[in-house]
Amino acid sequence: MSDSVPRFDIRIQGTPGKTPNKGYISREKSVPSSIIRGKYLLCKANDRDVVELIEDGAVLQRNGEIIDVGKYSSVASEHAADEVIGSDRHIVLPGLVNAHQHGKGVSFVLMGTVDDGFEFWEPRLMKRRPVDPYFDTMYCIARSIESGVTTVMHSHPPRSRQSDQTYEEEVMSTLRAYADGGIRVAFALGIRDKYSFVYPDNQEFLDSLPSPLADRSRGYLAGIMPSEDDYFALFEKLHREYEADPKVSILHGPSALHWCSDKLLARVKQSADEHRAGIHTHMLETPYQKLYGLTKFGKTFPQHLSEIGFFGPRVSLAHCGWVTEDDIELLARSGASVCHNPSSNLRLKNGIAPINRMLERGVNVALGTDNLALNDDDDIIQDLRLCANLHRISGMGRPSPTSGQLLKMVTTNGAKTTLFGNEIGALEKGKRADIILIDLQNILEPYCDAGTSIADVLWTRAKSTDVDTVMINGEIVFRERKHTRINKEKIVAGLRESLARGLNKGDLERMKLTDELSPYIRKYWQGRLDKEGARF
Repeated sequence: MSDSVPRFDIRIQGTPGKTPNKGYISREKSVPSSIIRGKYLLCKANDRDVVELIEDGAVLQRNGEIIDVGKYSSVASEHAADEVIGSDRHIVLPGLVNAHQHGKGVSFVLMGTVDDGFEFWEPRLMKRRPVDPYFDTMYCIARSIESGVTTVMHSHPPRSRQSDQTYEEEVMSTLRAYADGGIRVAFALGIRDKYSFVYPDNQEFLDSLPSPLADRSRGYLAGIMPSEDDYFALFEKLHREYEADPKVSILHGPSALHWCSDKLLARVKQSADEHRAGIHTHMLETPYQKLYGLTKFGKTFPQHLSEIGFFGPRVSLAHCGWVTEDDIELLARSGASVCHNPSSNLRLKNGIAPINRMLERGVNVALGTDNLALNDDDDIIQDLRLCANLHRISGMGRPSPTSGQLLKMVTTNGAKTTLFGNEIGALEKGKRADIILIDLQNILEPYCDAGTSIADVLWTRAKSTDVDTVMINGEIVFRERKHTRINKEKIVAGLRESLARGLNKGDLERMKLTDELSPYIRKYWQGRLDKEGARF
């Protein structure tokens, strides 16, 4: 990159994530006390999934902690504050939680990987151009904040394919972006010990390739295998350095359960238990993965994982689109969470997860965009609307998500997956002041019946463009639809310059390998579900 867009030093100096200010962000200032008011406060959904709402309400925060919640007249008369934020044209909510994404700012489509079936789409990610991970993550953070997200579950890939940094350097650059962007993050550090282009028998697949192509493919797979010991050493290092950070939670992130051996999963679980850390992973995203589990274990993945003691309340599982009734009961008993990704599942031809059944059984269901939101824009509000409509089962009296359940998915349920559950997700005393204000003007115009639930109206009509103000830990990071910490124009400039770099020999070889492998991968999967009978 040229001197016009300087890079941050990737070494750790002092406090983790703290770097010299190069103009991309504004540094934190002391947080003034504030009263946040609105025509409506959607405080939380209770145990009966009923939305607790206060009309003409307000929240008082000091030093990032919610001190009082109630009617605006009472809060204003009983407390002094440095400023009053909001008005009677706003609705105030807890900050939203994106429970599964990968920190990709430049969309997969714009990077050349168009939507397709997952098993063909995922290997083609090898062809992505190198991009600076700091700028890429910062752009994702900016768009997340713009849609009202204050906390994200970041699932970090277990290897670096498109960066000139080492894996540890890439991880530190990504964490630095979260620190600079001001957003709260649960960072799931990726690991896997099975590298393959197909699931059941990768050796058989490689042996079926022309000899030169097979040799190059084996060389590529061997070159991206990180040391398991190095992974756990890095996890220990990050856990120590961020243990006292109120906005960072370090989790284990086994990439996907079909790419991890039982031995690795046992070590991950042991480490997580020792550190009281979370585990975030992918499970049963596709019907092919369901077929693989049944073939390998003679039972479903959840049944096998339950037998080896992997599940628990600190485990969250992205997708779970191909679980059985018995699997759902098992997940409910274990206390594990499911992170639902409706847009991603549809875009990658993975079907519709049985979310209504999960909710009925008491599974903690959260929502994520997976960086494959419906409009390719990480608008979690519109993805929540898709979720609401996708699960409206036909027939009178059939289940569909209620407004309270939807609110929970993007607040308290999401907070539980990140292990910030006791601190965020609701507007109530003692919680951290992660709060968003949504402008009601476009939502309510030209008329709204007085008897209509404002929560129903919100999830039916709101978009990210209606998000007016975002507060994280008491700090306003987005005010009147303008970032206060992030200089988005400079982030975009950094991305453009990063992506304009010339490709090196390794990049060109990787891209050529992807194109040569693609027809063989597609042929391998073609008709396999019909032949082996794994349709849902």
